[in-house]
Amino acid sequence: MNELLFFLQAILVAGIVLGALVLGEEALVACISLLFVLANLFVTKQIMLFGFYVTSADVYIIGAVLGFNLLQEYFGREIARKAIWISFFISLVVLVLSQIHLSYLPNMYDTTQDSFVTIMGLLPRIVCASLVAHVGAQYVRLFFYGVLKRVCEDRYFLARNLVVTVTEQLVDTVIFGFVGLYGVVHAVTDVFVVSFTIKVVVIFCAVPWVLLAKKLVKRDFYGV
Repeated sequence: MNELLFFLQAILVAGIVLGALVLGEEALVACISLLFVLANLFVTKQIMLFGFYVTSADVYIIGAVLGFNLLQEYFGREIARKAIWISFFISLVVLVLSQIHLSYLPNMYDTTQDSFVTIMGLLPRIVCASLVAHVGAQYVRLFFYGVLKRVCEDRYFLARNLVVTVTEQLVDTVIFGFVGLYGVVHAVTDVFVVSFTIKVVVIFCAVPWVLLAKKLVKRDFYGV
């Protein structure tokens, strides 16, 4: 049942990202930021997927990765990089406002405080783990890309980018898994294996997805 829901949700999220692309650059950046927030909120819900104990946030990461690829393809690398920091900014805003929300003392009729504490109480750790993982992965990407460029010179551009991207996601997943989820989820190793596998699949599927999007949404739609 969970596997079917996972694939249906992945298709739905991919369609939402494509719809945001049709609306333009701002909508796509907003969509990516929303997916980041949802991933941080839902990452603590644990489910069984393909026989592994995992969290239910991987679909939102799929959507965010596809969104970044489309953003870079249609509007340039700089706005794609800027969108990452916009997403972190929005996540920090949600973090700060949620902690203020939790600080309000509930009255005798309130029945939601415990639920809010359960869901949002871990947000500081999750958001900080996301930021640390991203920064660490970017440093590894820059270092590894430089090494491969020196070794391969200007050859094997596509292969070099795939290797660097996979390595970057490996570092990101490991750091986030242990900093953000260790001691929170039942099996952090299962979460790591499934999340990384899904990210690798998305990396290799991103090219045909972008090609499909380019057929459905033409560049001249935006005057580029």
